[in-house]
Amino acid sequence: MLLALLLSCSSEPSSETSSATGTASTSGTSSGGTTSGGSTSGGTSSGGGTTGGTSGTTGEPVSALTAVVNAGMGSVLDVTWTQGSGAATWLEFSFDEGEWWSSPSQERGSGAASDRVLGAPFDAEVTLRVAWEGGQSEEITATTGPLPDGAPVPVKVSGDAERWDTSSRFVLTCMAGASSSASLNGSWAFIIDRQGRAVWAVENDRQRISLHTQLSADGTSILMDQNSFWAIFDQGAAATVDELDLTGGVLQTWETPGAHHPFTQLSDGSLAWGSAVRGYGDEELTVLSPDGETEVVWSCGAFLEASDAPRSAYCGSNTLYWHEETDSFLYSLYSVETMIEIDHKTGETLRVFGHLGDDAWDFDPPESAFWWQHGGHYTDHGTLLVSSKVSDGGRETVLREYALDESTQTLVEVFSFGEGEGVYGDTMGEADYTAGGHILHNYGASPRLREITPEGEVVWDVQWRAEYIGRSTPITDLYSLQ
Repeated sequence: MLLALLLSCSSEPSSETSSATGTASTSGTSSGGTTSGGSTSGGTSSGGGTTGGTSGTTGEPVSALTAVVNAGMGSVLDVTWTQGSGAATWLEFSFDEGEWWSSPSQERGSGAASDRVLGAPFDAEVTLRVAWEGGQSEEITATTGPLPDGAPVPVKVSGDAERWDTSSRFVLTCMAGASSSASLNGSWAFIIDRQGRAVWAVENDRQRISLHTQLSADGTSILMDQNSFWAIFDQGAAATVDELDLTGGVLQTWETPGAHHPFTQLSDGSLAWGSAVRGYGDEELTVLSPDGETEVVWSCGAFLEASDAPRSAYCGSNTLYWHEETDSFLYSLYSVETMIEIDHKTGETLRVFGHLGDDAWDFDPPESAFWWQHGGHYTDHGTLLVSSKVSDGGRETVLREYALDESTQTLVEVFSFGEGEGVYGDTMGEADYTAGGHILHNYGASPRLREITPEGEVVWDVQWRAEYIGRSTPITDLYSLQ
């Protein structure tokens, strides 16, 4: 099976695979584990739940093992049992033949205990058991709930499972339907596994769309934009961002008036977004602090005036990225094919990349310049990664990675992919590193995800029929998000 290659087998989760951690980078990671074992049936109860026997094969007994579908998210199974004595225990579960996964190990006392099966797809029969050092309970089975009506389903999944980055098991993304009016045809935030199956899915509010669903800065929740700017064309007056958990529950909501396109979160919990002012064509970089204070950090209109931009230039952003090491923002303006680095504290323009003004950095070689750039951000190893048109006016989407030569103010291309591939998304798109060093490239208005190796080979390719695919984030496992 496809996922059998992802993690080696073990009798107990190690400290690395059983702990849960998140990251504030553009790719989220958390822990998971696998285990080996046989497969036997347990008892089944009504209402989609299951109950099991009263003892394990060895070690401390477990009784009253039960699994039911979570009320808020049909792909999540809520598991309860009674533990005979205190011990470190964890769940082991399987939904594809020959593959077993595990939740992180936890120290639990005697009595009532609980955990969740995370990462199973909708409409899946799951075999599960409780395990501890030297033993495991009887196995029971439970079936996850049906895929919600309207949730995106790929039309094609292909690739070479033996060459995938095994550290990135899931992808969080968002998508709207193929209708010319996306808000009337449904917009979704969802997580897929390597077979393209949804393991989590939440529909946007009516007459709202999501373009930049992402992990929170600490990697413990999901931030889903409820964009009204492009849904009902209200200049973003009703735009908000919801913080969600893996049951689909809303933990909190931020009002983001004027939100035009991108947003990002800072490590202190502040939320930043590009806010439209005076109608379409001008923007301000706005930051909302945890205490509710709003600050305008930078004005795009003022920047254009100071840069002697042509009279036809306007402000239209598509990516906002916060760089924690320098406490600066990278703000991408597709409208002038330029990215600006901005100091968070002072609002000072630090660096300009692209095609606007005399201060813009050069490209080496010149033909490596980005055009109609999307998703630009600094990687963990200090490079700049961008999804771009292959050339000015070109009709291929490529990814470009640059080293930053401060001494000459030049972006030096160190990697590119896509030229000659014939794949083109005329809007949106982005590229992001997986934890293991591959690049995940999405193609925006051509709804497609592709995984590219450092050697420039496509090893995973997922395609949908839809209006667009929004921001996509590779995730190792889901237990840091519960």
